[in-house]
Amino acid sequence: MFLLLIARKEAQSYLIRYGITHDEMDDQELLATVKQYKDLAVLNAELFGNRVDRLLEGLDRKLAITLPEAHQRERLLNDIERVLRQLEVQGEMTRDHVHAQLLDPNNRVAVSSSHFLTPEQWQDVVQDVEETVSPPSTWSSWLRGTRIGDKDPYHVWLDDTTVQSSQWLPVRKQKTLKTALDKAMKQEALGSKHWWQRLLKELHGFSDAEIESTIDHLRIKIVGFKVFAHDYLGLPTPPPVYQEHGDSPSSSPISWLMYWIRRCRQHLSNQASSFFAEKKAHSKQIQDEWSHAIHNAKQSFAQYWLDREYDAYRRLGYTEGEIAWIHGYLNKALSSSSQHSFNQIIADVRSHLNAVGRQTKAQVELHVLKLDRLLQAWKISLIGI
Repeated sequence: MFLLLIARKEAQSYLIRYGITHDEMDDQELLATVKQYKDLAVLNAELFGNRVDRLLEGLDRKLAITLPEAHQRERLLNDIERVLRQLEVQGEMTRDHVHAQLLDPNNRVAVSSSHFLTPEQWQDVVQDVEETVSPPSTWSSWLRGTRIGDKDPYHVWLDDTTVQSSQWLPVRKQKTLKTALDKAMKQEALGSKHWWQRLLKELHGFSDAEIESTIDHLRIKIVGFKVFAHDYLGLPTPPPVYQEHGDSPSSSPISWLMYWIRRCRQHLSNQASSFFAEKKAHSKQIQDEWSHAIHNAKQSFAQYWLDREYDAYRRLGYTEGEIAWIHGYLNKALSSSSQHSFNQIIADVRSHLNAVGRQTKAQVELHVLKLDRLLQAWKISLIGI
């Protein structure tokens, strides 16, 4: 009993150390949950780090020539390591990101590099790191021929974390989840309620059951990654975490998130119903005004177009019959009873001109553009919108 009490205290301290909120659990469940987090953190630690460590080993040997003082070299390498590890856990350890971060004056590495190296020497170091990140590497001899730029650990983790979603998601939604999770992993406050909210907003078209399965699968993975990243990046212990209440019927992560999703969907549903009712009424009013204006127009658009374009089309080689087809189509499509949209009219005329083949597609587009402008001008002349 005493040993179980100690184990429970240690488990609770572990959760507090990493800022992990948790439900009330019995002793066995608490210990099992913490063990899951620890196991995942260990797996992630084995996955990450080797890439950066090997890069720094090679860099250390090379810097020994220009920076023989070991303590100076160590400080500079620690600052470079901090930048690379941060990029690595976000899946951004690429040439462009490394270049930008190592030369960012707001990063601590900019200060240490200016203390120990000339600007030219620092540029050489940055270039060496970039080339090592993005093979072909110029350091094959330093790094025992290992291709550091092969698929990075973050994307291995991302693939592994999302691949099981094939059990409850179709292929399209699997891709949506992977994209959304990749985007979310670059956000702050990993695993917080607001972080989950941002992630779930990206899961368009997911059913409640699909979201519940996704959350249930991801939450352990995300916490395990959070624990790993905390230690890997050397982050400070966060302040004590208190359970958040007041806006949910349950403190369970899944229950709270599903409750939040239902509230959001109900709110959006109400908004959508109101919006579409208003839009339908407005559209009917516009359509009535438009039909009335066409019915009372002194000149049809077909004639309006013919008066302005007939000579130009004849000079381009269009026959009387081909021009008459456009005139007749416009006359029919823009009658007071027609349901043709402007986009459909434009598309049909474009198809006709391309089929005739008097001009190239680029030349046809110019005439279609002019047709569209004439149509808008005629509309404004009728109803003033």
